Amino acid sequence: SCFEDYSNPTMIKEENYKYLRGLGVNVLDSVDATRLSDHPLLSKLKFQQVIFMFPHVGGKMKINLNRQLLQNIFTSVQEVLLPSGNLIITLCKGQGGTPFEGNLRRKDDTWKLQEIG
Repeated sequence: SCFEDYSNPTMIKEENYKYLRGLGVNVLDSVDATRLSDHPLLSKLKFQQVIFMFPHVGGKMKINLNRQLLQNIFTSVQEVLLPSGNLIITLCKGQGGTPFEGNLRRKDDTWKLQEIG
């Protein structure tokens, strides 16, 4: 997802928050994944696992910006992961450019996940 400031709550957002909090989930929004150590709460914590679902800078045809976003996330997450922790990033099939995806694209048409990770 894109970094967005959710200072103006919507009905759907509030319903989702209520549901997740009912399950015991701590919900934070307006968190910049490229600057986790700057967050007042997250900078004090260490995590076993960080999950980032479908990161992107927004818009189309900005593959270099998305590669840079991933690089910045990899750098930032090191500050909040435990030594044995891991980062999970989901991408669309073929987007990462790894041989494990089964849907190989031209190398210049991928986010080059292995090269930047």
